[in-house]
This record gives sequence, structure tokens and C-alpha cells, in this order.
Amino acid sequence: MSRYHDLLRARAPYQRLAQAIALTRMVRQLAEAGIRQRHPDAPDDEVRVRLTVGLYGRDVAASTFRRNTGASPQGEAAADDVVSIARRVGNAIEEAGGAYFVGGSIASSLQGEPRSTNDIDVVLKLPVERIDDLVAALGPDFEVDVDMLREALRSGTSATVFYLPTVTKIDLFALGTDRYDQIEFTRRRHVQVQSTGETLVFKSPEDTVLRKLLWYRQGGCVSDRQWRDVVEVLQVSGPEMDGRYLRSWAERLDLTDMLARAKAGSQAPGPKAP
Repeated sequence: MSRYHDLLRARAPYQRLAQAIALTRMVRQLAEAGIRQRHPDAPDDEVRVRLTVGLYGRDVAASTFRRNTGASPQGEAAADDVVSIARRVGNAIEEAGGAYFVGGSIASSLQGEPRSTNDIDVVLKLPVERIDDLVAALGPDFEVDVDMLREALRSGTSATVFYLPTVTKIDLFALGTDRYDQIEFTRRRHVQVQSTGETLVFKSPEDTVLRKLLWYRQGGCVSDRQWRDVVEVLQVSGPEMDGRYLRSWAERLDLTDMLARAKAGSQAPGPKAP
């Protein structure tokens, strides 16, 4: 086991998340500095639009700023980091009578190698009739497309929410009905994410590995980032994992060979030849 992974494993989960927050903030600051260098006379609102285009694309920037011309300018306050935003979303879901877990790159930063991220992935279970309660609990800092969220909850798809002060994207995935979706949700857990004791609900590291392998395969086996996340979670959190559960579900999901390669730290298998 490399010294690098020994050092990561020795850090508390919230310390790994703090490193990911710092990386994310640094990437945003550098991107904004580059925009200001290229466009020295641009007002703050234009810089925010250009930053959003760079992070999420023109369509997202156009729709967000068209609907919210009065959104507050981007700030660097600690309350605007991705973990604090995720806590606000999680608390709002629970206040509305729902349940959730955080996945994606925030989960893999907690359980593996910290890295920057431009969005927050949340799986939620919420009755459709409680959508208005969720919108109220989130408050005016969040933009929610209610129709999109309603359709996502009914059809088992996803909807996008934006935290407007920093234009941070939150993808809300409705809990699926497959057996693995249900098992994954039951294994979620509270994890301390800040030194002052605050917690967030995360998927388990075993399920981070399995889900990212599924995404890797569904994406055509071309995402080096997904593969690296899997390898790093196995390296850092592997000793704490339930090996029997991991092997059992890897077999059921036809992921056994990919899991073995990831455990060995091998290169990504890549797409199959046609």
C-alpha cells in the first residue's frame, strides 16, 4: 500500500472533505481569475455568467440567469462550500418529510481521494405531494423547477436544482425501484463532515464502488475519472468495507471482473471492441 493512501486513510472523513472543498474553491477562483484577465472590464454579473458557461454550458447559464437576474453575486464564504450547500439540501429534504443520501464525487472524496467538484449528487425519497414543502424548506437561494422535479419523482429520473449565490448545480435523483437501488438506499449512513460535528447522510463506500462501476460501464467504459474514483475508494476505504457484500453484489450486477481489476489498481479496461 502506498504511503499516499496511508496518509489519506489516516485523515478523518471530514478532513478529506475539507481538502476537496479547498480544491473546488481553488479551481473556481482560478477560473474566475482567468475570466477577469481575459475580460478586465467585465462587471461581476458577466463574470458569473462566463464562469457558469465554463462549468455547465451555455444552456444552463442562459436559463439560470434569464430567470434569476437578481441572484446575489458569487462569494467565497465558508457557508457557500459544496458540503455546506449539501447539508442545506439534506436538511430541507428531511424537513419536507423525505430521506436522502449524497453520492457522486463528494462521496468519493469522503471515502477515497479528495478532488474538486462542480456539482452535488443526491438520491432522495420524497412523496410527490411534499414538493412544495421541499421548495419552501430550501428557500429563495435555491432555484427549483417544480415540474421537472415532479416528473422525476414519478418516473424515477432526475431533476436539477441550482444554489444561486454560487451557481452550484445539485442533481436530485429519485430513488429507483430496482432491488439494488433499494438495498443501496437502506445502507446509507450519517457521517461527520465538519470539525464542529455536523453530519450528512452518505451512501456506503461499497455502494460508491458498485455504482461508479455501473456508471463506468453504462458510459461506454471511457471515463478515466470514474475509474480513478473507484480505485481510490478501494485503496483508502477498502480495509473497512464489507467484502462479502461487495463481492455478492458485484456478481449480481456482472461487475466481478471490473471489480477485480480495480482492486488490483489496474488501468481501466476501456470500451469493448465492436
